[in-house]
Amino acid sequence: MTFDGSQKVIGKGAQAEVLLYHGFAYKVYKESYPAEWITFEKKQQQASCLPR
Repeated sequence: MTFDGSQKVIGKGAQAEVLLYHGFAYKVYKESYPAEWITFEKKQQQASCLPR
């Protein structure tokens, strides 16, 4: 994804920054963060959104 400069940093941690961009929050990981860990986090987020 390419940002146009209007994004705002709303959070920052050791592995990523969270940006607010056009009303949505985006978690942008550092290049050193392992891709398989990102995949794991994505699956955990998807599971938490399932109806119970």
